[in-house]
Amino acid sequence: KGNVVIENGKIIRRVYADEYKGAPLGSIWADIPFLGGSAKEKTGYPTQKPQALARRIIEASSNPGDIVLDCFAGCAYVPVAAEESGRRWIACDMSPRAWTIIRRQFAKKPELGMTVKDEGEEYEDANPRFEGKDTLRVFGPHNLPTRTDGGSAAKPSASRSNIDEITGFRQKPQENNVVIWQAFVDQWGTACWYCGVHQPEDRRYLQLDHVAPNNFDGTNDDCWNRALACIACNSDKGRGNPTETMDKALAAGRIQTQAIRDEIGKAFGVRREWARERYEALPKAKKTDGVSDSAAD
Repeated sequence: KGNVVIENGKIIRRVYADEYKGAPLGSIWADIPFLGGSAKEKTGYPTQKPQALARRIIEASSNPGDIVLDCFAGCAYVPVAAEESGRRWIACDMSPRAWTIIRRQFAKKPELGMTVKDEGEEYEDANPRFEGKDTLRVFGPHNLPTRTDGGSAAKPSASRSNIDEITGFRQKPQENNVVIWQAFVDQWGTACWYCGVHQPEDRRYLQLDHVAPNNFDGTNDDCWNRALACIACNSDKGRGNPTETMDKALAAGRIQTQAIRDEIGKAFGVRREWARERYEALPKAKKTDGVSDSAAD
């Protein structure tokens, strides 16, 4: 049949797909339906996937007793599928809402024998509520697990990541964007801090920029890390630094001379120092869980 050939001195038997019985395995799984609006496991998350899909992936790529890590657990379809598949699991999410949804999803499946330990509740083996059941536990930003390997924030161990620096949920800044923007305009006027060009007193044209790139966890959303930027400079800066942004403004002609560029650089330093002193003078509110209203910035 011509299936046996010699290539580079080796005998090779060729087998072709059309000689096998059945259909070739494809890369598209169309046998698991989308979640309808009335589906029992529906949570309202726009990107939610069916638990059956997660089970197929988990069971095809792990063994019973293995650990499944879901870093974006929002709608809880992976933790539930892992539990149903006999895997251990760890689920993480920056939104406190995810914890509520995970509890609800497990409550829909009492046959799994999963009970919930509320945050701050003491766990006791003798407690009949926990007896004979697996316990679903949550760790928030103020009660993370304690390190047991001898590492510290100053000297992390080689075998584990530095859990002391994990923040848990997104932190809420002391002030929202509107308050910071207005304070900056009241103090320094409507000139862009990067090029010095005056803009209308309008947040659409004079934008509130993150000097150091946004961490997306709320830890650098306060005024000490903010600056007023025109649309052009904000676009030029991206995730770059202020010096590069000023140099781009000079090259583009928004700054006329090198001498003016140097003066703008000095003024930027003065404004940054003022912003930091302003932040230090704010009454420090107790940090609470939640998403800051700078999320859209």
